[in-house]
Amino acid sequence: MTAQRPEVSVYIQTYQQRPYIRDAIEGVLAQRRPFELEILIADDCSSDGTREILEEYRRRHPELIRLLLPARNLGPTEMFRRALGEVRGDLVAWLDGDDYWFEPEKLVRQVDAMRSHPSWAACFHDATVRQVDGGAPDRPYVSDEMPAALTYADLLRSNPVPSLSLMARGDLVRNLPDWVWEGLWSDWLAMLAIAEHGELGYMPEQMGVYRVHSAGISSGLSRTEQLEEDLRLYALIDPVIDERHRVELERAVRSRRCQIAVERAAVPFSGAVGVLASAAESPTYLNGRQVWQLEVADDDFGNLDAGDRDGSLAVGVEKMRHAAGRAEPGLAHFPGGKRQPEAGSEGRLFLLAVGPSADWLARYSRLGRQLQGASRVVAQEDDYLLLEVLSAVGAPAPMGALIEITEVDLLPDPELLGCHIDRPLVGALTDAHTVEIGGWAIGNGTPVVAIELATEGRAFRRVPVGRERPDLAQAFPDSPSAGVSGFGTDVSLVGGPPEQTIEVRAILKDQRRATVGSIKARSRWRENLATGSPLVSVVIPCYGQAPYLEEAIESVLAQTYAQVEIVVIDDGSPDNAARLAGRFPWVRCVRQPNAGLAAARNAGIRESEGELLVFLDADDRLLPRALENGVAQLREHPEAAFAFGRYRRMGPQGERLENDEQPRPDADPYSVFLRYNYAGVPAAVIYRRSALEDAGNFDETLPGVEDYDLGLRLSRDHTVLPHDEFVAEYRVHGSGMSRDAAMMLKMVRLALRRQKRSAGEKGLRDEYREGHGFWQRYYGEPLVAAVRTDFANRQWGRGLRRTRALARLYPRGLGALLRRPRA
Repeated sequence: MTAQRPEVSVYIQTYQQRPYIRDAIEGVLAQRRPFELEILIADDCSSDGTREILEEYRRRHPELIRLLLPARNLGPTEMFRRALGEVRGDLVAWLDGDDYWFEPEKLVRQVDAMRSHPSWAACFHDATVRQVDGGAPDRPYVSDEMPAALTYADLLRSNPVPSLSLMARGDLVRNLPDWVWEGLWSDWLAMLAIAEHGELGYMPEQMGVYRVHSAGISSGLSRTEQLEEDLRLYALIDPVIDERHRVELERAVRSRRCQIAVERAAVPFSGAVGVLASAAESPTYLNGRQVWQLEVADDDFGNLDAGDRDGSLAVGVEKMRHAAGRAEPGLAHFPGGKRQPEAGSEGRLFLLAVGPSADWLARYSRLGRQLQGASRVVAQEDDYLLLEVLSAVGAPAPMGALIEITEVDLLPDPELLGCHIDRPLVGALTDAHTVEIGGWAIGNGTPVVAIELATEGRAFRRVPVGRERPDLAQAFPDSPSAGVSGFGTDVSLVGGPPEQTIEVRAILKDQRRATVGSIKARSRWRENLATGSPLVSVVIPCYGQAPYLEEAIESVLAQTYAQVEIVVIDDGSPDNAARLAGRFPWVRCVRQPNAGLAAARNAGIRESEGELLVFLDADDRLLPRALENGVAQLREHPEAAFAFGRYRRMGPQGERLENDEQPRPDADPYSVFLRYNYAGVPAAVIYRRSALEDAGNFDETLPGVEDYDLGLRLSRDHTVLPHDEFVAEYRVHGSGMSRDAAMMLKMVRLALRRQKRSAGEKGLRDEYREGHGFWQRYYGEPLVAAVRTDFANRQWGRGLRRTRALARLYPRGLGALLRRPRA
């Protein structure tokens, strides 16, 4: 052997691998080598004839092969450490004695790659995984998502590098730190140490075979044992890891812990495992099981919250559940469990949430509530939640308005041979979202092609005729279209008047209309408050009000009424609102990007389930009997859409302030709402959910006055109930939204203008004009004072902007600017 330092060293480690070692050596000898090469082979005292084969090859190739043959068994890690101290090449490649290379250009390609990428610390390529002990087909070792180069953080998450494929710079290999030799996964630890000096470049070609068999060092372990060894590796590097990678290490540990849970729970290989986790800690490999990503969680859970609100996450789980029954069964890649499902076993869906996603699913999500009755908990720790989905994932029961069918009249036109309205039936009570209308119509000479549904003379739905009706084919044998004369559809009557009539007409082929009949219906509220204790949902939107949030929550927990649900909506709050809410075990916090108060309240409506709702701003408080009083009022007055009581004013620190006048005039509440905000503050009101749904919830285009606008709309169309009990405490401080007088005046005028037609129709024009005057004074005078302050402080730009707003919104205020303010 030449004394010249070789450019490439190849190291082969072997123990008891007589059936495989010739393939490993021949694969190296077959390499094209336009460079100086050495081959170092270490055998850890094999007794199966492996050493004799090595001696044979050394005699045949003394110029290439050196042997390291200790007198006693050292173990794989110590053998590896000693051997790497002996390699001399500028570049070092290695493989185990049961693997082999089949591509003669492997070393040349890797050497060229390392020369052309001097920043790389190492490079590697794909390999073929071959199950020696079973009938599984060959598969690629490396996934299709492998990046062009691996960083230290990538390798920390997992070791996707086939050990037979690595080529590293010799100086790094010969100077590995001591902690590399303290664990069983010394090759992975070595790669991590190497990656501290540069990336590991990836070459996607398969150029070798990685054998999986029961005698292998890693493949001989069960998957659980492998994962436990991973955790020992992470414990080894924990004391020496750069703090930049601390978060990645914690995520990697969580990922292993949840994978161990899957193995210990013996999750079957039939079906699939749906995963909900961040990209950094999502296990994409579960020992050959089908792994489907439900959603990759953003750092702030914004995408999960959005999918949770619009129902797409629940739809995704349901699609997975159906697909799992048809999924190709997985095959265990490693020993220690059944390699394949029992014959006839049905595919089942398991759902695995990892890290913070598990906490989000269990505590904050609507999906978690939907899964409660449709799944069982298989395993749960702080790091993960593993569920088996047992049945359909349904949405929480709708709580909206009902429609009662009061009359169904047939008024057949002579142009029709016959017709009937089969559905709905008189007396039926159905959800206003889905009123089923169906029947049949047969033309008298001219065929019927469709059915038209109309209300107040305006058509709103056209339904094709063509459903099969064999009964009618027998009843009308002379009509060729009788057998396909049926029709049916679902319509939504949400938002319609309390009493409504649907006209049903047949459309003939020549486009003439023929009357079939009519359906009369009336709206009813879904809940029955006469018996039982309805659930009241208290929705607390929070943005920048964390200092007061605990007081708000505690005021709800102190209620004399017990059937309460508390939902905090963290509207992208820049403070620690979510953390504060998390201190209360029965409070659910929903996080969303900042979208404004109306959107936060609407999110609370979607996320809650109570028949009644109260909207408590995070800086306000409920008085102890607020909910008890509100429920009693609505129980006594089932016709009322909402009830509202009185409130007390308090200062920033909760000190009592002089109360506003809150008169209760003997007048139609709508007429009072036109003049000012009769309800006063949101926390004073308790709503029926069905009434909110009927009104379309809060209008998100009216920031700051959405509660006043809702009061106007509901009092216009429904009965609303003022009462005299004090129910809330309203905090007065400078950071409230109502401090921006110009914006508030603009919005409140817009909300009031939308009532102009209704006010006129109801003979309330004077009240409408009085309301405009009231709001101009209420917000206009503070705006005048703000302009004076700006000019006094030489804030000329802001003062001019506010003056322009004053001229547009409250022209009378311009004259007030010229007058000296009263002392």
